This record gives sequence, structure tokens and C-alpha cells, in this order.
Amino acid sequence: MHPQTLPLIVIGLLIGPGYFAYCEYLSGNEQTRFALKDRAERWELPGGAILRFRSGLGYKPQEVELDPAMNDYRFLLAFDFTGSDATTPLNHYQFSVLDGEVAVLTRNLSVAPRASASVRLPSLEVPYPGRYTVLLEEVGKTGAPASRLTLVLRSNIEKPKMWLAWSGVVLLLAGIGLLAHSVLKVSR
Repeated sequence: MHPQTLPLIVIGLLIGPGYFAYCEYLSGNEQTRFALKDRAERWELPGGAILRFRSGLGYKPQEVELDPAMNDYRFLLAFDFTGSDATTPLNHYQFSVLDGEVAVLTRNLSVAPRASASVRLPSLEVPYPGRYTVLLEEVGKTGAPASRLTLVLRSNIEKPKMWLAWSGVVLLLAGIGLLAHSVLKVSR
């Protein structure tokens, strides 16, 4: 085996897939955590406006303080279900982050109501500091409502530098290529 094979594979794993996974799953700090319990057809927003949901129920809106100095932000929704089985249909939700009455982020989600599920939303970069409202709305009929739902907000999420991640993949492939070459050379 070539002496550079193992270092290339290890370094490639660390700065390729390892670095990317760190940025996507581990970077940042937990800023806040909410247990979403109350659901209704309408809620009063902090400014006094009445928010009505078009179909289904919505969870009580939560206010969060966001600041560009702590960009990027990432929301994680953790669902726990009880009493659902493999035939229970998907639950559909709409997740929104509002600045006043203007949507800054809107995503449609589908969650299989199995024992537990989590959804990581794409990162959010806010342009200016302020109080933002987070909404989670059920869209249509739900298969089985979540018995427990937790919203986690992480701040200071690191954006992966893709040139670094791809460099790691190239090193990993070079190491694998050297390993394959060594194995084929020995077998001859």
C-alpha cells in the first residue's frame, strides 16, 4: 500500500463529508426552544391582528428575537407521535417566519406520523434585527396529530465552504484510487 493512501482517505473524510456534516448538523448554538402545544383555527398576533388559518389548525405563534450579527439561523421541528401506524397518511404543514405581516421564510413540510420525526429547515439570514413571528400551520386534514412538538432555533450556523468540501472529496477519491491501485498491483 502506498504510504500516502491512508492520510489522503482520512484527511479527505475530515474536510469533505465530515466538514459538510458539521456545518449542516452541528454548527451554531441553540438560541431557544419552544414546546408547541396549543392549536386553534385563529390566533391574535402580537400587533393585535387576527390570524386565521385557511385550512386546518395552527399552532400558537411564537415570537423570536433575530439579529443579523447572529446569522445564519436554522429551525428544527421535532415531532413525537403516539397511536399511529404504517397506514396513517402523511401530515402536511406550512412553516413561516414573519416580519410583521411579511413572510421572510415559508416552507411546506410533509411528515410521516411515525414514533418520532424531525425536520431541519434551510438556513435563514435576516437583513435587520427585530422580533419575528414563527408560525406552524396544519394544511388540510392530518393523519395523526403530534403528541409532542418542539421547535428549536439555532443561531450562528456556519455555511459550508463548498470549495473546501469538494477538495476533501477529491482527496478522498485520490486515496481510494491509490488503495485500488495498490490492491490491483498486489493481486497481479
